[in-house]
Amino acid sequence: MSPRFSILLPTTNDRGLLLPYSVSSVLKQTIPDFELLIIGDGVNEFTRGVIQSLVKQDTRIKFFDFPKHLRRGEPNRHQVLTHYAQGKYVAYLLDRDLWLPNHLETLLELFEKGNFVSSNYFRLFQNGDIRYGYSNARQHFVFSAVAHTYEFYKNLPYGWRTTPPDVFTDDYMWAQFMEHPDYSPFFGSEATVLYFKRGATYPGIPTEKRVEELKEWEAKLSDSTFLHVMRKNVLQSLLDERAALQNDWIRIKGKTLAELVPFIQTKLTYSLYALKRRLAYAKKGH
Repeated sequence: MSPRFSILLPTTNDRGLLLPYSVSSVLKQTIPDFELLIIGDGVNEFTRGVIQSLVKQDTRIKFFDFPKHLRRGEPNRHQVLTHYAQGKYVAYLLDRDLWLPNHLETLLELFEKGNFVSSNYFRLFQNGDIRYGYSNARQHFVFSAVAHTYEFYKNLPYGWRTTPPDVFTDDYMWAQFMEHPDYSPFFGSEATVLYFKRGATYPGIPTEKRVEELKEWEAKLSDSTFLHVMRKNVLQSLLDERAALQNDWIRIKGKTLAELVPFIQTKLTYSLYALKRRLAYAKKGH
């Protein structure tokens, strides 16, 4: 019998330290009817060993070991989806993010209203702040919160494909859905993903530090009292932000002048990185 969900979890290089935590959040889902497809993009020996160990622990986990792609292994994702995925729905998870136990259950409810859906997410910052995300069908998608029907994917013109160097990989993919005449999005308000931003600049926080973060949060997710208080505090911060918007005279892109300086610095840093990436891409003859 085919699983209800096919879950794609791309990983690379030294991410083996993170995988026990992200995979554990999948195995704890209230809906157990899924297959977890881990797609390796040039993993090292340690990460390969971790994945093989996870595969032995649960028959729902499958590993596809590909050499490093020039971007993020997008064609390999397409190959796995096209030839191996069996689910009615396709969900995604980054190896550095965590799902709350009701994530798939929430997505299933959203699919009653659309063929391309997303839950909301919690944004976790290095200074300890937690905020609601802003998943929105018109402007912002988060990889670990998005899902779509497999049937819709099969009707796309290309599916996952190599992304140009100056474009975010997932944005390039989601654009195909948005431009399709059958695009029927529905984005929910309930946050079911812990989204760990990779940092102001690529590659962001080293894996060794990231794993400490995931270990801490995995323990917190098993504490129902903590989750209740967290949701309450995050909602209060949202209300405080709403009040601040009414009181501030000037905001640019929703940010105060004090917040704008580090925001611009981050954007400039990433733009410089993107330029370097495009040059490296061009030197390879692409």
